[in-house]
Amino acid sequence: HPLPALVPAGDTPISATDLLLVGIIGFLVVLSIFLEGGLKRIGVPGLVGFILLGALLQQADAVWNVITENGPAVLGILGRVGVVVRLYRDGLESDAGKPRAQLGRAGPIWLSSVVASGGLGYATARWILDLNLVPSLFAAVALTATSVGVSLGVWREQKAISGDTGALLADTVELDDFSGILL
Repeated sequence: HPLPALVPAGDTPISATDLLLVGIIGFLVVLSIFLEGGLKRIGVPGLVGFILLGALLQQADAVWNVITENGPAVLGILGRVGVVVRLYRDGLESDAGKPRAQLGRAGPIWLSSVVASGGLGYATARWILDLNLVPSLFAAVALTATSVGVSLGVWREQKAISGDTGALLADTVELDDFSGILL
């Protein structure tokens, strides 16, 4: 009896380069778990490890060409998904029922960040790059989404989120996430 086909009739078989990419991604996932655990033991935030892992992967690709043709796009998507998951996890873990005494302090920080980044983005797109209204507004909205939520993860890992400054950061991140969805 012949061996059963790995690919049902009519389906496109998986290429060797795609299999290599799947293997690399699997290796990176396992390595990142160990890396984050090891760094946590020595008091270094896991985010530092992920940045180092990305830099090492880039160097390995430059020397050995390990990233396949579809690799940059796939890794870019996975990176964006990871950031989104991390940011929204912070929002889901927040205690919405608990009164936030520092919300009054977080509001001006959030508002100045949104107005400055959005205003600068709009002005640059509209008057320097000479774009139309809609693309300029799109650029402004895109620039209002900040990466301050990434720092919240680092603060949480270091158990620094429970103080006044940590609560202020958490409130600012929540406002930033909310406005990013709303805009």
